[in-house]
Amino acid sequence: MKDLILDPPILLGTLVLGIVYFLVLFNFTKNRRFASFLENIAECIFFVIISGANFFPFDRLDPGDIGDPEKGLFSALLLLITYALFFILFRGSRKQLFNNFSYLFKQPILGIYIGIICFSVFWSANQEATLRAIAGLLFFSIFAVHFARKYNWQELSRLLRWNSTFIAIYSVFTALFIPTIGICRKGWCGGFGHPISLGNMMALGMTLWLLNAFANPKYYLRSLVCFSICLMVLHFTNSAGALLVLTTLIVLLFFTTFLKKLKFTQAFIFFILLLFVFGISSIWLMENLDNLLFFFNKDVTISGRIPLWALLLQTSIKERLWFGYGFHAYWQRWMGNESPANNVVNTIVGDGRDWVAHAHNGFLDIILNIGMIGLVIFVCLFLINVVRTIKLVISTKRSESLLPLIILTFTFITNLFISPIVIPSFTWFLFIMVTIRLNRFSSKKHEGKYVAVESKSKMRITAHHPL
Repeated sequence: MKDLILDPPILLGTLVLGIVYFLVLFNFTKNRRFASFLENIAECIFFVIISGANFFPFDRLDPGDIGDPEKGLFSALLLLITYALFFILFRGSRKQLFNNFSYLFKQPILGIYIGIICFSVFWSANQEATLRAIAGLLFFSIFAVHFARKYNWQELSRLLRWNSTFIAIYSVFTALFIPTIGICRKGWCGGFGHPISLGNMMALGMTLWLLNAFANPKYYLRSLVCFSICLMVLHFTNSAGALLVLTTLIVLLFFTTFLKKLKFTQAFIFFILLLFVFGISSIWLMENLDNLLFFFNKDVTISGRIPLWALLLQTSIKERLWFGYGFHAYWQRWMGNESPANNVVNTIVGDGRDWVAHAHNGFLDIILNIGMIGLVIFVCLFLINVVRTIKLVISTKRSESLLPLIILTFTFITNLFISPIVIPSFTWFLFIMVTIRLNRFSSKKHEGKYVAVESKSKMRITAHHPL
């Protein structure tokens, strides 16, 4: 089949049809009204895809598949063409494409971090897998830059809220009428791969709807209804981890009133301490929830992860501590016994059982990918984002200024138990989007212009698109 698809005439014909298809759509988008309609539809579909949709046809459009060695080059090419189509529908030009790519490196620490990911191909345990994964990550990151440059915090918050609500409604529909798609062994998954991912998405959506209810009392009822739908779905995901994410975000939300009263240094230290306390408490709770959650019939999703972490630290990480195994070169299921992770997998789960696909901790996976040097740079980037976020929260009274604070906390907590920060995922998309937008806010060259644009945009959104 692969030889047939890669046969030169067939491959050439497919490429020609793809190019013609793009040219036709490009001409359609000359009509502003039609272009705006296509753009809105494309954005909705795009957010559903990057949220982790695992049902047809969205399951064929996972951006992570671009760098998946188990997928053929033809599949990767079709994905690149599809996402190029999305970029056209977003009314992006060739110049904007290159500008978005350059924006990834204009923030020095982010540029260094992505640079190390790219250079890891030279010491990778599997150079082909690393090259493909790098291409997928860079291509996916360009879209995060696009949204960061195009929309302000208020518009992004609205997009994320309604995306979570759509996913919640779809999850209810599939659970009730198509249980083979909507319900997994653990709980509701709603066609989004795994209940944990769905639960985390609901936790983020509920937090944003709660924030919207406080900021816009006029639309309190709408916020309450959407909050309730997301809460119901989160409950049926049966994920204790998602419940902890929700608790952390809501507690943080109520602490922000106190945070705004502090000076910058005090607020920064207080927020870091909060993250530390939340992180340690979450790990402890997840290790001791068997008895506490028994009467809720919850599955303690972190069970067995600490032995895995200990084994990784004692063996694989210790062997390549500083530079790691190369981006996406460690967990290679398709390599079987040749995979660098083979010994760890066999020790933890044994032969013939489920494959451990990642470290179940984003920070450990960063070390496995690009070493301790990569982790240090990522931590520096995260702390710089925290500094800029605290400045934003203190300097403005607008509720949407809390969005980057929520996203950074969401990124930190979710990566304690799963590893979405090292793959083209929804969490990576949010993190890059926040990083680029905070960098624009903090840039003295653009700061005055940025604030003015934000104010005008806020007036426009309030008038036509209430939160």
